[in-house]
Amino acid sequence: MKQKFTDSHIKDYTAINSLTECAKEQETVFKDVSARIIWINSFLRKIRYKTIKSKKIKHEVRSYIKDVTNVTDKTISLWISKYKHGKLKPQTYKRKNIFGKISLSPYW
Repeated sequence: MKQKFTDSHIKDYTAINSLTECAKEQETVFKDVSARIIWINSFLRKIRYKTIKSKKIKHEVRSYIKDVTNVTDKTISLWISKYKHGKLKPQTYKRKNIFGKISLSPYW
């Protein structure tokens, strides 16, 4: 039986220590990468990550995100860096259409 893990009651970074233990015990399931990115963006905005000065607290936030999303440290660093610059958004797949650029003539 899977229980749904929610962290909607978090208002700032002070409650992260207690949530890290819960995140390790419970399994969260995201549909795809864009769902993870949306969750990380809203979570970082909710705890006001840009205003955190302490490296210890930032490390706790990163470990919490790692426990919840099950992604590597490098990916988390990339997403946090994009969040700091305001560019963390889920990207849609854009297919490269090479035939749309070539004009086909009937005498080909």
